[in-house]
Amino acid sequence: MLLDALDHAILQVVQRDNQITHEALGARVGLSPSSCRRRLAALRKAGVIVADVAIVDPGKIGLNITLHVLVTLDRDAAEAHRAFRAIVATAPEVLSCHYVTGPADYLATICVASMAEYEAMSDRLFSGSPVQRVETMVEMRCVKRATMHSAV
Repeated sequence: MLLDALDHAILQVVQRDNQITHEALGARVGLSPSSCRRRLAALRKAGVIVADVAIVDPGKIGLNITLHVLVTLDRDAAEAHRAFRAIVATAPEVLSCHYVTGPADYLATICVASMAEYEAMSDRLFSGSPVQRVETMVEMRCVKRATMHSAV
C-alpha cells in the first residue's frame, strides 16, 4: 500500500489516540468522517495498523520495575535461537524481545513487581537455556514512549 500525506497524518493522530471519533479525526486531518473511516479500514487491511491496543502504565498495576536486558546466546545456531524464542514466548513478564545486532543477540524489556520476582523469572528463563550472558539495566525513568513518526 502506497501511503499519501493524509494517511501519514491519520497515523500520527491515531497513534496517540486510537479511540478518536471519525468526526474528530476528520477535523484534525481535513477529511470527512466517512473518508477517515475508509482510510483507517484500508490501513488495517493492508497491515499498516497492526493492532488497536491499550497502553497500560505498569506502575499502576503493581509492576514497579522495568528492566532492559541484553541476552547473548551460547552459540549462534538456529536451534539455540528457536529454543530461546520459545522460552521468552511463555514469559508474561517479557513485554518485548528483539533480535538485534551488536555485542548481544537479543534485547528484552521486562516488567516485574520486585527484584526478587525478576531474580526468580531470570532463573526460570535463563538457567539451563542456550543463554551465555545476561546484562540487566534497571530503568530509572521512561523519558519518552515512542510512536512511529510518519514520513512525508
